[in-house]
Amino acid sequence: MDLFPDFHSDDLIPVTIILTVTFGFLAYWYISLSENILRKIRQGSSSRLFLLKKVLWQRLMGVLFLGILPGLAILLLLHFNLNDLGVVFLNSGKTVGWIILLPFIIVPGSYFTPKNQQHLKNYPQIRIKNWNPALIFINIISWSLYLLAYEFLFRGVLLLGLNAIYGAWPAITINIAIYSLAHFPKGKKEALGAIPVGLTLSILTLNSGTIWIAFFAHLTMALSNDYFSIKSNPDFKFTK
Repeated sequence: MDLFPDFHSDDLIPVTIILTVTFGFLAYWYISLSENILRKIRQGSSSRLFLLKKVLWQRLMGVLFLGILPGLAILLLLHFNLNDLGVVFLNSGKTVGWIILLPFIIVPGSYFTPKNQQHLKNYPQIRIKNWNPALIFINIISWSLYLLAYEFLFRGVLLLGLNAIYGAWPAITINIAIYSLAHFPKGKKEALGAIPVGLTLSILTLNSGTIWIAFFAHLTMALSNDYFSIKSNPDFKFTK
C-alpha cells in the first residue's frame, strides 16, 4: 500500500535546492562576520593588514559556503551535473557577445552612480587608503573567486536548478526574491536595486544556459564600483 500516493522523489529537488542555497548563504554570513573569528584575525596584525585580511577572509568563506559546499551537495544529492548548473561555457557566440557588450553599459552606470557618504563608507570593501598595484591585483583575484561562487549559487544552483523543475518565470521570481533578501543587510537601496539586476542577470542566464555572462557582469560592477568609489573619496588614492 502506498502511504503517499501523490509524493515523488522529484518533489524533493526544489526543496533541496532552496535549503542548500539558504543554509549556504546563512553559514557564509554567520562565519564570515563572526566577531570571535575577526578578533583572532586582528591579533598580531597591523591595522592595514587587518583591513585586508578581514575582507579576504569574508571572500574566502564565500568561495567555500556559496560555491564549493553547495556545489558538492547538489551534485551528490541530485541528478545534476556542471552543465545543468551553467558552469560549462555554452552558446559561445551569444555568451561572448554579451560579455563584451555589458561593460559598455555597466561602467558608465558605475561612473554616474551618486557617491554619497553612506556609499563611500561601504565601498571599496577593503578600507585601505593607499591602493598600490599589488592591492589592486589582490582585490581583482579575490572578487573574481568570490563572485564566481556567488553567481554559481544564485544563477547556477538556484535559478537553473529551479528552472529545470518549474520553468523560467517561477524560477526567476524565486531567484529575485532570495537575491534581494540577501542584499538587505547592506540597506534597503541595495535590496531594491538587486531586483532589476537580478531580473536582468536571470534572463541572460536562462537565455544563454551559462552563468558566465552574469559572472562577468557582476565582476565588472564590483570592480568599476571600487574604482570610482576610490576616485570619489578624498581619503583614498591610487599609488605606485
